[in-house]
Amino acid sequence: LEFEVGEGILVPRPETETLIEAVLDHRPDRATPLRILDLGSGSGCIIVTLLHLYPNATGVAVDLFAAARECTRRNAERAGVADRLEVIESDWATAIDERFDLVVSNPPYIRQDEMPDLAPEVRLFEPETALVAGSDGLDAYRIIASDLPGLLNKGGLAAVEIGAGQGDMVSEFMSDAGLAIVERRRDLAGIERCVVASG
Repeated sequence: LEFEVGEGILVPRPETETLIEAVLDHRPDRATPLRILDLGSGSGCIIVTLLHLYPNATGVAVDLFAAARECTRRNAERAGVADRLEVIESDWATAIDERFDLVVSNPPYIRQDEMPDLAPEVRLFEPETALVAGSDGLDAYRIIASDLPGLLNKGGLAAVEIGAGQGDMVSEFMSDAGLAIVERRRDLAGIERCVVASG
């Protein structure tokens, strides 16, 4: 699959493959008619890839920004999955009133004070709203974790990408919300990149 990104859209990173692989391992039956929610879809690379891999799945992608939603739509059309994807405007899950088998997200996870240290091609050309999540980089996870119990079907799965060193806190947020931590997966560099939890 090839993805386009535009101005104001987070460029997909190789680390996101870790999240996709985790989902595939925990939901190995590709024929399952999963209902999938992607919170903060950006380019749509996660939800579009999952709909491509699970041909009987349907999904909802939410993003607050029109440019991101349009990019998700274009990438879904390019991948041939647009007929199975609804793209809606929402500040995280505020506009969502149903439950899902799978909730995925690659939210902002950089601390405000880390912005000056980012590579120039990231700092100057990628949207701060897609990168920064408050003074500790964890604001988005607090919101997502508190919403997950109302978003997941019984036995449903949540998989979120995390920044280096955030595994303990993100897992704690999810546990405090009543979810069971299934896995904390590392990328090829040995860095924890994904927390998987079940409802």
